[in-house]
Amino acid sequence: MRQGPWSLIADPIIDIPTDNLFQLKWIGDIKSTGLTNFRLYNLREDIAQQNDVAAENPEVLAELKETMQGVHRDVVAEAPDWRE
Repeated sequence: MRQGPWSLIADPIIDIPTDNLFQLKWIGDIKSTGLTNFRLYNLREDIAQQNDVAAENPEVLAELKETMQGVHRDVVAEAPDWRE
């Protein structure tokens, strides 16, 4: 997620392959997972996103994390469940 100079990256709590071969059996896990391992980068100072500045910017981290989790919840809630 990007807002101004900030870039927030997170990982899903579930462990699924990332080789782009989606499988229907993952839908339940995907719809019930959350996010973890949040990393915050200041793109004005670190375009390559090498230096996680979350600890130095707790207010920015909290605000963007709340926004990202809200978007994640909305997308997951609206996504269809094709396991029929």
